[in-house]
Amino acid sequence: MKEFLVKHFKGDAIIWVVFVVLIVVSTLEMFSASSMLVYDRRFHGTAFKPILSHMIFLGGGFALAYVIHLVQPKKIFFWGGAVGYLVSILMLVGALAFGTSANGASRWIHVPGLGVNLQPSEFAKISVVLLLSSLLGYFHRKKSVDDGLKFYLLVLIPPAILIMVENLSTFILLVTVSALLFFIGGISLKKMLPVIGSIVGVGLVVVLLTFAESWIAPEKSGLKVEGVEQTSERTCVSFVTHRVGTWINRFKRHSGADLSPEERMNAKFDVTSDDKVQTGHSHIAIANGKWFGRGIGNSIERDFIPQSFSDFIFAVIVEECGVLSILLVILYLALFYRACVIMNKSESYSNSFAVIGLSAMIVLQAFIHMSVVLGLIPVTGQPLPIISRGGTSILTTSCYFGIILALSRTVSEEKQVKGAESKPSSSKKAQSEEKEPKAADPGVVAELSV
Repeated sequence: MKEFLVKHFKGDAIIWVVFVVLIVVSTLEMFSASSMLVYDRRFHGTAFKPILSHMIFLGGGFALAYVIHLVQPKKIFFWGGAVGYLVSILMLVGALAFGTSANGASRWIHVPGLGVNLQPSEFAKISVVLLLSSLLGYFHRKKSVDDGLKFYLLVLIPPAILIMVENLSTFILLVTVSALLFFIGGISLKKMLPVIGSIVGVGLVVVLLTFAESWIAPEKSGLKVEGVEQTSERTCVSFVTHRVGTWINRFKRHSGADLSPEERMNAKFDVTSDDKVQTGHSHIAIANGKWFGRGIGNSIERDFIPQSFSDFIFAVIVEECGVLSILLVILYLALFYRACVIMNKSESYSNSFAVIGLSAMIVLQAFIHMSVVLGLIPVTGQPLPIISRGGTSILTTSCYFGIILALSRTVSEEKQVKGAESKPSSSKKAQSEEKEPKAADPGVVAELSV
């Protein structure tokens, strides 16, 4: 059995274990959390149809990760980075122009015939990380990382703006991971300060435009004005600012900025108003979990949390598993730790940056989801990677795992080749070899092919 696994499942063994365990946890918890979906007209009242649909995506995700982990890095950087970047930009524009809208945001593209909705921002995150890693690796070998800043920003800004218009939390996630890559890549703070200032400045301008439009054309503004009925029409300004009102309201609800101390205390226990149903019942679910939980499948609050199967599934996990749900946190941290190990062992700068960027994207998204459920930050709508229901999210996260495993596989192969070719040498020669820069960078091939 061990020989079979070693032969067919290459790459980092711990990351494989993390991936498989997440799939198992997702299957168990989704069977419990998706009980209310049985009443959805799409599933025709069939008890097993929601979980079967979810398991099909999980199986497809596992197969996708397995295929990708056998692909050579240079092909991953070219197809996933360069080509994927262009395709994702077109998809993001398409989602804004004629995409499927839900909860006031146009984030999806409906695929006729298949009956599925694709979320372009998920694909954009992969391509941006791969392309940035390729560029950082290229300029690192040129020993001029700072000189490539304009190219990094040219890659990051277009998809970031297109995502920000409809999905602020994904925008923040993408920018945060990109900033992490810049920091690890060694870009000087002096170069980054003007960029940070520009981002803050653009944010302030968008907010000011929102308030200005609420005075000039309140019926078309993204900021709701009391006594004024909103229309579906948009001006050029409201096309960019129509979600700002939602963002501001979420921060207000979370902080209780417009409430008195007494009202703020009462709001913590409010589960009747529409904007408090999810957060209120998620806190009750966490309280119900206590130390040892109610047991898998015994959640009560899953029937009261509208998005218990996606945006708030961690609340169901805590209710059913209690303090053992901390093991899920450890799984995600183990993924990031192994990514750091792979980064240190890799002889390619592009590989190193890509592994850290993709793992950070998974882990940060997981922590954002958990923070929302625990009431630490406002509601964002970020799913729990692999665990939450959602075809696009499962498939793209599986791609993350597949790419990370492919890059870890090359590290193992490099080590084997090095061991086979190693010859006795003097200590001086060994020391000089250790000081040599990292070897051929597959990311450069992808970057030059664009």
